[in-house]
Amino acid sequence: MVTHKHHIIENRDGKRFKTDTTITLSVEEHSKIHKQYWEDWGFYEDYVASITLAGQIGKEELLIEKSRIGGLNNKGKKKTPQHAKKISQANKGQVSHWTQGDIDSKKSNLSKSMKGNTNFNINKPGVRKTHSDAMKEYHRKRKLKADRTSPPIQS
Repeated sequence: MVTHKHHIIENRDGKRFKTDTTITLSVEEHSKIHKQYWEDWGFYEDYVASITLAGQIGKEELLIEKSRIGGLNNKGKKKTPQHAKKISQANKGQVSHWTQGDIDSKKSNLSKSMKGNTNFNINKPGVRKTHSDAMKEYHRKRKLKADRTSPPIQS
């Protein structure tokens, strides 16, 4: 029987802490304990752990979810100048996926995906004009930046 060492997790004031205490569990028990953490505390990391251990997602999906979780956990946190510089260097010469392929199809798919979104109501008084003005400004700045930094896009 395959066993795993599992670090006991604690919830302190709504934050997840991995303790130094470990226990040995079967893979099934390990999956169940993370499922219980998910149900009790709602930490998405435990949900991902439980479905991975249960074999519901593979390694590739796990890596994608771990990356997403890391990004969400760091959202809004200021990067160190060294980190920002590394990101900038890594992205040099990269072309945005939005500028490649069938742009009209991408716009259409994005529009379809927003149908039923209750977080944003364009029909609320004043929202349409504010949103329109904000989008025009965003695209104006983006075009200026693209004109300064990007080679022409081949169609």
